[in-house]
Amino acid sequence: MRISLVLMSSIGTSLAYWQPGNEYIYEENGIQNSGTMEYDPSAAGLAWRARTRIQVWKDRVTIQVSELMLSQYVGEYPTDHSAWKNTTFQSATSDQTFEYAVNYKDGQVVSVEIPSSLPVHQRNQIKAAVSQLQISKEAKTRQYFESKERTLHGECNVHYSAVGSLITRSIVHQKDCRNRPYRYIDNWRGWRCDGNWAEEAFLTHGKFTSGRNDPDPISSKSDSYYILGEMNGVEAVMEMGVESGIGTRFFGEKGASKFIYTRRNMKLQEVKTSDESINPSGLQTYTDLSFEMDNSFQWNADRNLKGQEELFSSGGLIENNQNHLKNSLKGLLDSMFENFDIKDSSKDSIEQLHKSAISAALPYMYKMDYNSLESVYAEFRSGSSSSGTIKRNLFLGLLSTTGTTASAVLIKDSIMKGYIESDFDAARALTGIPFHIRRPNTQLVREMETLESSDLSPSVKMAFQLSIAHLVRRTCELAGKNFNSQEFYQCIDEFSNSYADKYYEKFVSSDSTEDKLIALSALQNLRWGKIKDILKPYISTGSDDVLQAEAVTAAMYGTFIDQSTAGYFLPVIMNRGLGHETRINALLAFSYGKFDITQFSSLVNFLYSEQNYEVINFAYSLFKKMSNTIDPCFAEKKDIVSYFWRYMEQVGIHSLSDGLGHSKTFRQEFEKDEYEYMASNDIIIIGSEKSISPLRLSLGLTSTYYKGYNMEPLRITIRIQGLAKALYKKIKKMPEGDWKIENLAKMLTDMGVHLKEDDPVKIQVIVHLKGDIILNKMYFENPTKPGSELYDIVKDLQGRSGGNEYNLNKQLFLMHGMNLYEQPTDLGTPMFYASSMATMGSIQATIKKGIARGVLFRDISYDIHLFTHGMEMLSFLTLENKLRYSVRQNRVYLLHIPRQLSVGINLLKKELKIGFKQPNPNDPIFLVLHARSHVEILPMRSGQSSELSKYCLSCSESHIISKGDRYVKTKAIADKDDTELGTLTKGDYFDCEADLSDANTGGSVVYLFHPQNKSPKTFMTSLLMGLRQARKFLLNYPGVQKCGIHLQLSQSKTKPVNEIEISVMGAVENKGSKFIYDGRKLLIKSAVTLKGSPEIRKFNFNLKYAASPGFVKNEVRAMFSRAPNPALGLTDYVICFSADNRYPELPRALFHIDLEEQLELVGKMGFRYGATKSCGSALGVIDLKFKHETTPESKQSLREKEYYKKCMNEKQMPEWKHRRGLPITKSCYASSVDSALARKYSYDVRFESISPEVESILEKGEAVLKTSVLPYWDIDPLSLDRSIKQNPLLKLDVLFKGNDKLVDVTLETNKGVSNFEDMPVDFSIFSGSLRNLRTDSLGTFFLSNNLAGMCIVTSRYINTLDNATLSYAPEECWALVSSHCSPNPTYAVFAKKNGNLPLAMKVYMGGHKVEFSPLNKQQIKIIVNDSPYQVNDGERKTYKKGNSDIFRITNYGGSYMISNDLTVAIIYDGNFIEILPLAVVNGQHCGICGNFDGNRHNELQNKVGNPISNQELSTAWCE
Repeated sequence: MRISLVLMSSIGTSLAYWQPGNEYIYEENGIQNSGTMEYDPSAAGLAWRARTRIQVWKDRVTIQVSELMLSQYVGEYPTDHSAWKNTTFQSATSDQTFEYAVNYKDGQVVSVEIPSSLPVHQRNQIKAAVSQLQISKEAKTRQYFESKERTLHGECNVHYSAVGSLITRSIVHQKDCRNRPYRYIDNWRGWRCDGNWAEEAFLTHGKFTSGRNDPDPISSKSDSYYILGEMNGVEAVMEMGVESGIGTRFFGEKGASKFIYTRRNMKLQEVKTSDESINPSGLQTYTDLSFEMDNSFQWNADRNLKGQEELFSSGGLIENNQNHLKNSLKGLLDSMFENFDIKDSSKDSIEQLHKSAISAALPYMYKMDYNSLESVYAEFRSGSSSSGTIKRNLFLGLLSTTGTTASAVLIKDSIMKGYIESDFDAARALTGIPFHIRRPNTQLVREMETLESSDLSPSVKMAFQLSIAHLVRRTCELAGKNFNSQEFYQCIDEFSNSYADKYYEKFVSSDSTEDKLIALSALQNLRWGKIKDILKPYISTGSDDVLQAEAVTAAMYGTFIDQSTAGYFLPVIMNRGLGHETRINALLAFSYGKFDITQFSSLVNFLYSEQNYEVINFAYSLFKKMSNTIDPCFAEKKDIVSYFWRYMEQVGIHSLSDGLGHSKTFRQEFEKDEYEYMASNDIIIIGSEKSISPLRLSLGLTSTYYKGYNMEPLRITIRIQGLAKALYKKIKKMPEGDWKIENLAKMLTDMGVHLKEDDPVKIQVIVHLKGDIILNKMYFENPTKPGSELYDIVKDLQGRSGGNEYNLNKQLFLMHGMNLYEQPTDLGTPMFYASSMATMGSIQATIKKGIARGVLFRDISYDIHLFTHGMEMLSFLTLENKLRYSVRQNRVYLLHIPRQLSVGINLLKKELKIGFKQPNPNDPIFLVLHARSHVEILPMRSGQSSELSKYCLSCSESHIISKGDRYVKTKAIADKDDTELGTLTKGDYFDCEADLSDANTGGSVVYLFHPQNKSPKTFMTSLLMGLRQARKFLLNYPGVQKCGIHLQLSQSKTKPVNEIEISVMGAVENKGSKFIYDGRKLLIKSAVTLKGSPEIRKFNFNLKYAASPGFVKNEVRAMFSRAPNPALGLTDYVICFSADNRYPELPRALFHIDLEEQLELVGKMGFRYGATKSCGSALGVIDLKFKHETTPESKQSLREKEYYKKCMNEKQMPEWKHRRGLPITKSCYASSVDSALARKYSYDVRFESISPEVESILEKGEAVLKTSVLPYWDIDPLSLDRSIKQNPLLKLDVLFKGNDKLVDVTLETNKGVSNFEDMPVDFSIFSGSLRNLRTDSLGTFFLSNNLAGMCIVTSRYINTLDNATLSYAPEECWALVSSHCSPNPTYAVFAKKNGNLPLAMKVYMGGHKVEFSPLNKQQIKIIVNDSPYQVNDGERKTYKKGNSDIFRITNYGGSYMISNDLTVAIIYDGNFIEILPLAVVNGQHCGICGNFDGNRHNELQNKVGNPISNQELSTAWCE
């Protein structure tokens, strides 16, 4: 081993503590390790001893370092550093001596003089030593002070303390040093939540400002000490030393940490008069002590783009043996291909996965030049076999991830020459370049732009434009160290801004919406500079809401830099002349940026008067999301927003709607506090004023690490504008001749009504990867129109176009992210931290499709492989001998899914058939995960040796961190050879030193899905985020202990099932009708056949569900049966389930209910199971009787509620006094719901002949109940022990009381009665948590989820579809109340004043006229198309024309409902008209009921859409 003597250079003091004319001789000892103290402390490092002479002059010292002895070590590392006792020290070079000089002023270094012949890495080591050779003279007079000093780490604010003879100097480099020499490439593409991108201190208006104070995730510090004294009567520094560390901690206190630790100690051996013999020559003077990094890769300097490129900034590691690199790469790709055959978790297989992990090839490719890369690619291109295709695809995926200019140019050339046959692969390779490029420059951008002259397909052209913009931005972002650097701003001004002008010119000059959107997407990828300024006028004055909304997003990023976000976007939000999509995007931008409490208060104050429903609903949902988030990144904003949100809820100006299609945003989150990470699903929905379907749906997957770093690796946004109506019209076909649509359209037009055009279909898919747009695909065409691209895609999926068979062999490589951080150690050696995660997916498949015997089928045979590799490494380098000293974690994952699947649909028989073959034991569905950590010393060049054995005979170059074989554990997860199902399921933890106790593994699984660490605390959030929590832990595995997990599924080895066939048939039948309700019966018959050896297994499942009209009486019968199989020892077996319940009878008239009536639901359930053919003979029995009922207390409580009091007042109003039932008002509806909610629930369960399996399930359920109610238990919990087993009896009563805020639970068994009293509950009674014993839940669902609207017309007021209440008095003319005002209208409703009852009504269903004329207080005459039409009480009639059912009329106790299947239902009784249009009418509605656009403030309009007064409303819509 050969290493520079400079590493051992002295740690000294200033001249203030040495006497001029003397020579001081020190013995130096030091170590530098890379390792971890977690679990089993281990490290890899070097140690040294040296003799250092210092001769002191007036303001100058000369230094000589000689007699250098070195050692190395890899392995377990005791905290007392005693590992070095087992190593030997050997001379580095017998005659190697280094001399240099240092000049001072006032005790601080002014300059250092270094022999010019020394290479840069040795110069850096001298600078590291000199950085410690200074002590401020103030240490003699002050006990604590701070001093600005030049050091290896830049200009640092050094913290001194001086007590007696001890002086210390401390520096935390990220906090205390400016102009730090470091390099940070973050290809995870997140952002620090505090906005501090710089890893250093900085100047603010000329004043020193400290940098980051948070030690996570990477921290670097130095602590030096000096002990003063005398030797031979001469004042001297008797002993001095330094302990410095660079630590990484990404996963909190419980996660693993890694370190580079440096310790040096010098003890004075002799003081004598200087003989002036140290006279270094050939010196060059340096006034800058900072570590010198390679600055040859400038953003604006040309270079050989095809040449080799250094990965690290330290330089000196270029690999000259390109043939060796090529051969190594090809050999590694061969090994990767062999990984496809791994199907077990043996030691050899795991070792193979680690050595040939999916991203292990990248270090070779980093070092290769253009010619080497091209020659390897040429070789792979020549192969036509399946294995050759896999290797070629894999190489291309790795190439786009390599990140060198040589790889980028090769991709460009390969596209131009047609080497990449697939447009998808070409686009993907182009897209990958800016994501991974490490040293871009303007020359590379120009080179890539030559691709524009080629004949590119649309998808490649789109990728080209987006990638160039992305590459330009990355060129500027990597020009300097961070966003505060001068180089970054210079690049923006001189380079990036010209591209902003270019893309903006494309945007304004293009006539194509698609081209404009691509130009805006390019501006989004460009982000910085003048973009926000050039887009500002268009955002405020443009006329296209879609484009303006995208412009808002493009402008957003620039406001983050100068923190102008709030000031920029508040005027956009408040501009009511802009479209709601633009304003909502501005709201999002405002929330992402920095704002203070005053700016947020201004926004809230404005929203109190907001009239656009989409804007206000989105704003309220956004504030709710921000108030409830558990993401630590938003803690400061949460404090501001939640303060206002509380009062906004209390004021209640807006009621937040979660209905389908309404604009809103929400999050599902989990946090893992001990590992300091969290994740969320962020959903954004932009609603439409013209359709039930939203304009835009967006899902983002976000993560936060170490409570301060947030990233969004993926966001998918889909525009589906107009799609719902287009599909609805396709499905709900309406013969216009039968419906006489033209007649109704003409009548409305003759009235002067402005008909509203259909919303155009605009479908768009945008994919953001790590915040950058990689795909923006638009289909601005009707998908139901033959010849459109989407139409052809749909037809292909239906099997009506395209080929009947095709093969697929595709491999995709994805680098999830990569970090590279570099800085010097205090020895002047370069160090780096690197992390990465990559996945390669492979699918080989054969797909057949067609129609056979009336069955539309797909046969798919596929073989899927997923390989993932995660790596984390902390290393330092010694450049003399090109060695890397590292602590490294390696994580490998393999998933293999071989399958043959067939799906068939017989539309005539209404039968679905699914068949799939089970994998055999030699080729199972297979999952393996394994993680381990190493400490190691490895050569950085081929053909070199670490020479470790010279120093440590027992050491190996790589040491796996482990406490030894006796700590390695295995634990079965599953191991079952199921002869009944013919499957083999195996799973275990293996080679594992993590905690595998039941408490840890079982508790972790339970905690995954527990709502405690989720937000919101709902079942769906707990389920989805529990799965993400498991995935995040496994992919990050924040521990040091090695551990593996193996799972597999295949056919049984003894009695296998090789194929499974499933057949499902269903039918729906009518079961009578009553009033407006229909009864239904659903029948499902299914059979499962398991084909295998020795015989087939047959299972059947049958289901019958019957409901009477109005769901008053309901019946469920289900039966699962297994056929006998003597060869397997299987007998007949059945599991039967039955359920019956009965609700209160339907009221005799619509809404004719007694709020004081006590209601009850009674029912029973039964389970029968056992080894028999029929349910009646099954021995296992569980019977349950239940009753749900209202309570007297709840009735008394209802009378005290405001909506009940209001309903009683409304009942006396003139407009409702003739009604038989309750008024049709919101307050009466709320009273009706409240009065029908069950508050008492009783269950009586009887068990007979319980099987062990059922007993186990019941006892586990009992244990959960005990745990959950323990705080409220008034008896000894042991009273219930073994109750299930010893006495099959269980009674449970649950009573809600205290305005539904408390609940009492009574549990009775043979052991006694247990009472759990006054347990708190917290939910809205209208949320569905309590059972409703009367109200139509289906109608409630449609209204609450925006699937239908509701307008109520009385003789005194109208409650519009957008929920505005307007005064109204009917006139003698027929006034248009509600109509589908599209070019193809389906209905219209008119009303006028009547002398017998307040209102007469006329309805058009298409062109068919239906008149309702009250003859007296009880009788209403009906005329259809000028002919009398009688509908008796309780009767329903359907009016037909040709083959079409035009409408139905039902007489429900004197209230009439007329409806069609397309758009509307109308209820009328002479006192009121209730119109219930389906949301397909949304945006195309007109009449007194409003325009149905979600905005309650613009309801007063006339026939052509002009505003009118409320007084004009009665006559403005007259026929």
